[in-house]
Amino acid sequence: TARSYPVSVAYKPHIGSKFSELPSALQDAIWNYQLAVQELRGWDPHQIRALFRRLNYVVEKLNAQEMRHSQYFGEFVNTVERLADDRFWDDVALFSRRDSQRMRDIEFVSELFVLLMNGPQDGQSTLDKFYADNDVAFPHRARYSARFRAVLKSLTSISKLIADSRFKKRADFYGLFGATSQLLGGSRQARDLKHAVPGLRSLDQALSQPNTLSGDQLTYYNSVVEGPNKISKRKDRIGILLQILRS
Repeated sequence: TARSYPVSVAYKPHIGSKFSELPSALQDAIWNYQLAVQELRGWDPHQIRALFRRLNYVVEKLNAQEMRHSQYFGEFVNTVERLADDRFWDDVALFSRRDSQRMRDIEFVSELFVLLMNGPQDGQSTLDKFYADNDVAFPHRARYSARFRAVLKSLTSISKLIADSRFKKRADFYGLFGATSQLLGGSRQARDLKHAVPGLRSLDQALSQPNTLSGDQLTYYNSVVEGPNKISKRKDRIGILLQILRS
C-alpha cells in the first residue's frame, strides 16, 4: 500500500528529480549530512537481528555496555564475558533475564573485575578506560582471572545467604565482593566464609529497621541510600563487611 509522507515546502519543487538535477546547495547539504555510525564487531547474525528488532519496535537505544561490546573485542572484554558466564551468578540470582539481554550482567562483572584490579571506583566513570587500556594487551590477565574466581568460590560458600538477603542487591554485593577480595589479598586460594554468616545475617536483619540503627550499621545504611556508587560509600561498605569477614 502506497503511503504519503509530509515534505517541507523547500523540497516540494524537487520531488521526482534525480540527485544530479538538484541545486548545488541542496546536493552539498545531502553530502554534508552527519550520520552517527556504530561499528558492531564480533556480533553474530542472531544478536544483530535482535538488536534491530529492539530498535525498530521499541526505539531502545544501545546502553553503555552494548556500546562497549561493539567497540572492544580484545582480551579485557573476552575475559569479563567469560567470567559473567560462571554458574555462580545463576546460583545467587543476581541478574534477571532482562539484565542478561541488555548485557547489564557483563557490565556489573566488569565493575567487580576493575574493583579487584584497582580497588573501588567512583561509579562507572573509569570503566571505559579499563576496556580501552587492556583491549589489545592485558598484562597479568591470568592472574587477575584466577583471583576473581577465587573470590567467587569463596562467596559460593555463603551463596544461600546471598540469594535470600540484601546481598543479592548490586550495591551490597559490590561491597561483599570487595571485602572478600581484600580478605584474600593476592591469594588465588578460596576461603570458607561460613563463619561470617551470623554477622552478615545480623546486619541484613538490622538494616530492615533503619530507625534503630547506630554505629557501623547506620554508616552502612547511609552508604546504600546516599549515592551508593560513590567511591566513599563503596569504601564504607567494604570496610564494614571486611570486619565481619575477619571476625
